[in-house]
Amino acid sequence: MMNTVRFSLQRGLVVGLATLAIAACSTDSRVDAIYDPSAATPVGATLNVNLSDRDSAALGEFEAYRAELTKGYARLSRGEYDESDYGDGDAFAAKSRSASAAALPPMPYDPTNWMIRDKHMGDLKNGYGRLTEVLLAGSVFYTGAPSGEAQVAFDCWVQESEEDLQSKEAAACRAQFEDAMSRVKIRPPVKTIVYEQAEPVEETKPETFIVYFPFDSATLLPREEETIREAAQFAVDYGTTDVRVGGYADTMGTADYNDVLSERRAQVVVDRLRQLGVPAVLVKAQAYGETNLQRQTGNEVREQANRRATISVYFD
Repeated sequence: MMNTVRFSLQRGLVVGLATLAIAACSTDSRVDAIYDPSAATPVGATLNVNLSDRDSAALGEFEAYRAELTKGYARLSRGEYDESDYGDGDAFAAKSRSASAAALPPMPYDPTNWMIRDKHMGDLKNGYGRLTEVLLAGSVFYTGAPSGEAQVAFDCWVQESEEDLQSKEAAACRAQFEDAMSRVKIRPPVKTIVYEQAEPVEETKPETFIVYFPFDSATLLPREEETIREAAQFAVDYGTTDVRVGGYADTMGTADYNDVLSERRAQVVVDRLRQLGVPAVLVKAQAYGETNLQRQTGNEVREQANRRATISVYFD
């Protein structure tokens, strides 16, 4: 049960309690409806288990993360409404409501989905890679409030960069992002204990399936969905004891960015396998970034064969 709790917390990331009340009154009725404190439900209230001190502390940090998202997105929404930018105001208001009440808090904006000039895109992609890396590494369970501050500031930076009308505002959002990121911490390294083994155990050779992805994307294409469906059916029909999913990237972009991208690819395949009936406890993910290339290339080379995830199905 404790493993289930940890899994639920982790899924809340990658994966929504805030105590924000919007103090100031507004002439726009939309702002007053951004957040209803009575609607928020603490994540812990839905868990019918006894949490250890460590898990309780992690849950508290996660609640602080949600609270910071709720407060920060509400503040951004109010600012956009004041400028009569109702489209972005509504978008930030929706993220505020989602952070306070939804099971899964909203993820940060992906700048590649925005119409942003090239002169801004490089820094934004770098910031997005750094932010998603710490979120996926569990920063919301160790430094929840700074993680929320960093995400809100990053989304502000993205939105202001697309408008490209208020360079001072974009620079201020970026400065807030960098300040928050300097206070973000991820989980401490786990001490590894090595046990002596009398005789080496030969591992059974797995049945392997390969899923390919579009460039700079973790989106599953229809034909790859069929491969995952085939792997899931094989694992269920033959009673798998272990399913290992590896995520990979080609060499375009920085190594850090590709580490995060490969982790996203592995996770989307893991999620789909579980949806298709493979027991969650049997499925494990590992990100390899731009290492272990299927087709060897130089640096900064787009290669379809390397944009992949492998599904290895094991049996006793």
